[in-house]
Parts: sequence; C-alpha cells; structure tokens
Amino acid sequence: MFSEAMFNKAYKAQGGHTSDSTFQESLKESLPFLSVLKETYKPKRRFRRTEKLAFASPAAHVQYVLLEYGDQGQTQGTTGAEGAEGEAAAALQALAAAGGIAEGEDDEEELVDEDLVDEEMRKNLQAAGAAGKASKGQVGNLVGMQSDDISRAKAAYDAEQESGDGLQSRLGLADAHKRQVASLEKQIAVYETRAAQLKLLEGELKGDVDGLLGELRQLGADNEQIVSEMEEMEGMETEENRADLARLKSLVILNENLKQQETKFKAQCKKQLGELNEKIATVGDADMDDEEKRKLEQIEQVYAKDFAKFSKVRQLLAKKNQEISFVQRKIDDIPTRTELVQYERRFVELHDQVASKLDETKKHFNTFNNLTDRTEYLEKELNFLDSVHANYSTSMSGSENKSKFLEEVSSVHNDVDNCVNQVEGKLTKAGEERNTLQDEYNALMENQRAYFKACKDFQDECTKNEYLESMRTQGEQAAE
Repeated sequence: MFSEAMFNKAYKAQGGHTSDSTFQESLKESLPFLSVLKETYKPKRRFRRTEKLAFASPAAHVQYVLLEYGDQGQTQGTTGAEGAEGEAAAALQALAAAGGIAEGEDDEEELVDEDLVDEEMRKNLQAAGAAGKASKGQVGNLVGMQSDDISRAKAAYDAEQESGDGLQSRLGLADAHKRQVASLEKQIAVYETRAAQLKLLEGELKGDVDGLLGELRQLGADNEQIVSEMEEMEGMETEENRADLARLKSLVILNENLKQQETKFKAQCKKQLGELNEKIATVGDADMDDEEKRKLEQIEQVYAKDFAKFSKVRQLLAKKNQEISFVQRKIDDIPTRTELVQYERRFVELHDQVASKLDETKKHFNTFNNLTDRTEYLEKELNFLDSVHANYSTSMSGSENKSKFLEEVSSVHNDVDNCVNQVEGKLTKAGEERNTLQDEYNALMENQRAYFKACKDFQDECTKNEYLESMRTQGEQAAE
C-alpha cells in the first residue's frame, strides 16, 4: 500500500494520466451539483414527540426515530423474544403514523387535491384519512399504555389506517419525488447552459488577455531597447562631442515634431478631400453657379499651395535627416574615452602576451642550440673514437705507424683544447656582459625606487601643505 501511494504521488506530480486530469475537471464541475442534491434530499424530521417515552428495546427506539423522519415501512415480528420487539416496533410505527396524520394532515390533503384526478379515488382517500385521524390526547393515552395494550391498539389501528393512509402517503411521496426530480433536471439544464456560455466567454477573454500580454511584452522590449540606447548615448558623451550631441538631440526632436505635423496634416487633408468629394457628388455641375465655382477654384488653389508647402517641408525633412545621419556617422567614428581605455588595456594585454611568448620562444631556441652543439661535439667524439679503434691495431704494428698515430692523437688533442679555450672565452665574455647588464638593471631599479620614494614624499608634503593651508584659513576666519 505504501509503495502504491508513493507511486501515485510521484506520478501525479509529473502530470498524471489524461484520464486523471479529466476526472479531476469533471469532479470540480459536479461538486456544486452534488451539494444541491445533498441539500435537496437530506433527511428532514417530519414529526417530533412531546413526551419522553420508555422503549422496550433499542430496536424499538431506532424504529421510532426512523418514523419521526418519515420512514413508512412496516416491521415484521418474529417468534420468541424477537416477536415482542417486533410487536413493540410495529406499535411504535402505528403511534408515529397516527401522530403524523394528526400533525401533517393538511399537507397530505393538499398533495392529494393537486395530484389525483379521479374524484372517486379522492373521496375514498379523504374518508380513509378522516377515519384514521387521532388527536394528541389520544396519542398521549396510547403512550401511557403497556406493551400488550399497544399491541392490541396496533391491530385495530392498522385495519383502519392501511386502506387509506398508506396509499395516500405513498402517492404523495412519489409525486413529490417526481416534482423534485423534474425541478432538479430543469436546474441542471440551466446550469449546463450557463456553464457553456461561461466557457465561451472564458475563451474570448483568454484570447484578448493573450493578445494584450503579447503587446505588453513587445512594448517592454522596445522600451528596454530605447533605454539601453539612451544609456549608451549618454556614455558616449564627452567634452569634445557634447555640442554635437546637443545638436543631434534637437534635430531628433525637430524630426519627431515634423513627423507628427505631417501625419496630422495628411489626416486633415484627407478629411477635407473627402468632404469636398461628397459635396461634389451631391451637387452637380449643372446646378453649380458662378459663386460655388469660384469657391471651388479657391479651394483648389489653397490645396495646391498647401501641397507645395508640404513638398517643401518634406524636402527640408529629408535634408535634416541627411545631416543627422552625417553627424551620427562622425560621432560613431570618434572613439569615446571608455573605448580608448578598453583599447589601451587590450594593447597592454597583447604586449604582455607577446613578450611572454617571445621569452618562451627564446628559451626554446637557446635550449635547441645548446642541445645541437652538444650533439655535434658528441658526434665528433664518437667519430674520433671510432677512427682510433679502427686504426689502433694497424698503428701498433710498427714504430713508424705508432709515432704517426701519436702525432695525430696529439694534434687532435690540441684542437680540442683550442675549442675548449674558445668556448670558455665566450662563456667568460657572456658572463661579463650579464654582470654588466645586471649592474645596469640594479642601477635602474635603484633609480625607480628613488623616483617612487620622491613621488611619495612629494605627495606627503602636498598633503601636509594642504592641511597647513586649511588650518591657516580656519585661523584667519576665526580671527576675523
């Protein structure tokens, strides 16, 4: 059970099945209807006893309570001990029925009068109801009897009541139930129609809301773009281009005003043209007198002048737009202080990167050259040893060959010593140069430290001077 509950919980969190969501939606729609049904068919207490009674058994008490809520069923007794309880329940049912007839007499007669059509059947039911009436005093006397007396009273009462009151109660309850069902069906139809109308209205409103949200998002994006462009324009403002930017702003404002004036002028011209066309259509040329013709000519002349003025304004607007675009290009060509700082930082970074790469390359080249020199020396040594090994046996065969071999070995030894001396000389020279450069570097570092120290001392003296000046000024003000 626990695993099933956890699975259902996780599955519902992931969306669940389509049938589950459909069931939940139908459940939400049906809950109000169920509430109406429960309210309509909830138990209603039709009778209420006025005196406290002593019951022979719990079953008799239960049966009496059911009768108070309108249960008209008959209890059948059994043999033995159960028979006594059945008789007591039946007697209580008879008592309740009698009391119910006494209390609810008027309602039952009204239902019979409304629903029954057969006059003869109505007369029989009325006679049976009149015969079965019992007053409250009689009910109190019956309650005070013992169980045996109640059983005898029940037998006599059932004979009179069964023919009329049972049929009357069943017919009245059935017709009331039918009327309630018909009323509920009408309410269901009304609620279904209203629900369909509300769904249609919801779809329309949802479409309108989606459209408004889309327009709102578009306006928000346009607003953010305009704000970012304005911030960028303000960031580009410097002392050099402040006048150009002010002029550009004034030209943009003038451009917007001219566009608005152009739009208004076009709308007004279209409106006037429509009115004139309507007048021309309504009034024929044959009916037009000289005064109207003169008015029309004046209108056409005014229209021609306005159109010429409009064309001139459009040309001026185009010229202003060209000037604005030219100024904009000039502003874009001039880098701002922020851009220059960024370029400088980037160049410094590139210089440092190139310098580090150059140092690394030099190290690799030096390593390669050293290894190449060592390789050449090792190859020469190996070749020399190979020649000595190859010629040793031949050179030791005679005294002349031996002396010649010794001379060659000594000459090779001299050459090696000369090479070693040359390399040591180069090394000594390089060491001296390195020491000289190190001394120069140390001297420069000393100069730099002295420069920084002098700058710091100068800054401290300036701060001290400012402090003394401020103190002197405060003293003078205090003296005054």
